[in-house]
Amino acid sequence: MTRGVPFPRKCCLLLTVGAIAAVSCGAANAITSNNFTYGSPKTGYFTIHPMALSPNDETSGADYFISFEGGSLEGTGCFNTGINLPHGAKLVNVRVFFRSDDQSDVDIRIHRHTLADGTDAMLVDEPFADDSDTRTSVAFPIGAAHAVVNNRTFIYGFAVCVGAGTLFYGARFKYTYTNAGD
Repeated sequence: MTRGVPFPRKCCLLLTVGAIAAVSCGAANAITSNNFTYGSPKTGYFTIHPMALSPNDETSGADYFISFEGGSLEGTGCFNTGINLPHGAKLVNVRVFFRSDDQSDVDIRIHRHTLADGTDAMLVDEPFADDSDTRTSVAFPIGAAHAVVNNRTFIYGFAVCVGAGTLFYGARFKYTYTNAGD
């Protein structure tokens, strides 16, 4: 390429999600907006793999095993992780996948902490039993008072407590959203 020689002008077609936004034959045009909303709510999911969990304390850390091949956590104690949900999403429920026998049960907790002062709100605190010793799942609704995710003000966390005879396979948050994201 020789210096000073401009690139030839070509017609460009700029596409956005589902529609033709602009046609330009010459200078490039950018279309910007901070409002990418959908006409009806969409459903999304956020999952937690057992490998994302950390022991809650020394006792929990002393006796646990996370299987990357089987995708499960077993042990005795509580295990935690932060959760990063889309800002403005409306939480519907959290579904927990597990296997438990008659030796122990499962307890899940979802916390929301206020960044400014650390105030804690419990979105879910559900001990539950299933002694079938088969893989199963249980869904817990998120109350309307805490359903809308607000990442400007809050941080969110997930905890699961298990005992001998219980395997935790993961959790899945179901939410709805009306825009393209944060």
